Amino acid sequence: MNTQDYFKMIEKKTKEVYAVAEEARKKNLDPVSKVEIPLAKSLAEKVVGLISAVYPQMENSGIAAPSQVSAAQQGTGSERTVEINWHTAFAGDEALRVYEIMRDGKVVGKLDYSPQTTKKPFTFRDKPGDNGSHEYAVAVVDAGGRNARSEAVRVEGT
Repeated sequence: MNTQDYFKMIEKKTKEVYAVAEEARKKNLDPVSKVEIPLAKSLAEKVVGLISAVYPQMENSGIAAPSQVSAAQQGTGSERTVEINWHTAFAGDEALRVYEIMRDGKVVGKLDYSPQTTKKPFTFRDKPGDNGSHEYAVAVVDAGGRNARSEAVRVEGT
């Protein structure tokens, strides 16, 4: 096999593996809907792809809110704890800086942004201090101060 045929074979096999990964994502077997690192044909493209896996800015796009936000509570009354879970947000042309967790529209906690490297969601625990119903949302803020907020999820009073 000559060198050119060898590289064509590698490219073909790589595209087959990427197709399998894309199918898995279409079935929601991964929190991200697209293979994170695009195929690269040059060293420059490879560097951009690798960096974007750590700093997932997407050129010419807006900031994307955290996804799959959920809330579950344990305990009752003023002793209850509400656990908020979510999956990663995606940046536009500025790096993401912080997640803001909101209860009834007010920030009750902040977590520095970090890329999600496993299927395990991010988690924040809140102690509302009462037995009332509340709505929770998670926002992400980028380096330019722009933010995107998830849909609110509601926990009923105890």
